[in-house]
Amino acid sequence: MKYLLLSAVFSLNVEYADLTTCQTALEQVSKHDEKAICIPAGKEKSELMFEKFLSIIQKLDNQKTQ
Repeated sequence: MKYLLLSAVFSLNVEYADLTTCQTALEQVSKHDEKAICIPAGKEKSELMFEKFLSIIQKLDNQKTQ
C-alpha cells in the first residue's frame, strides 16, 4: 500500500511506496513540522474502476445462473 506524507508547513503531499519509507522521510520533516503525518494513500482510480468492472461482471454472472 502506498502512503502519503502530509505537512502543512512545507505544503507537502508526497506519496511513498510503503510505510517504512514514509516514516523515514517523516523523521526529517517532523523536526520542522511537528504535525506532519503519514497516512495510507488509498486506492488509485484505475484500481477502483477495475473493482467496479469485476463487480458488474459478477452480478451479470449471478443473473445468468438464476
